[in-house]
Amino acid sequence: YLHLTQPNRATVHCEALVELLTRIEGPHSDRTMIWRGFLGRALTEGRRELEAIEVLSELLVDRDRLLGSEHRQTLTTRGNLARAMAFGGRISEGILAGEQLLTDRVRLFGDLDPSTLDTIGHLARFHYLAGNYETAVELTEEQLDKRSRVFRKRDPIIKQTRYNLDVYRSLASRAED
Repeated sequence: YLHLTQPNRATVHCEALVELLTRIEGPHSDRTMIWRGFLGRALTEGRRELEAIEVLSELLVDRDRLLGSEHRQTLTTRGNLARAMAFGGRISEGILAGEQLLTDRVRLFGDLDPSTLDTIGHLARFHYLAGNYETAVELTEEQLDKRSRVFRKRDPIIKQTRYNLDVYRSLASRAED
């Protein structure tokens, strides 16, 4: 449902699955934690950011304790939490969390890893939300340059990155006027 842009339906299903899996497997089973992460994303997409922040904060504590701070799932949870914060009006916190995540992903996986490139794009979006259009442009230019080295020229992700760059450039030029 998340891919079909139906976050409210996704939330209902995720809540039911988390409840069922928690009863059957416990709150810290791999499957329960995965669905807790999906629930946090669904809540964010459904503009229920405060609930998403709560779910993702609790999940982050568990993932950090059980998997370690450098595990990919822990890092994904950090990214989803930063996104919920930024979209929930806590933009400065989202930017700070996104910058810390980007530093860790570059250190652990390199600057061309797809998750690192996604983090650059999310950080650009957070700066856009804060009205920092020039920074959003700079980050998206960096993302496009690096994605162009990883993905084929006609890959849809390149097209989407170019579109985002055009939007941010347009906003930056309007802000200058």
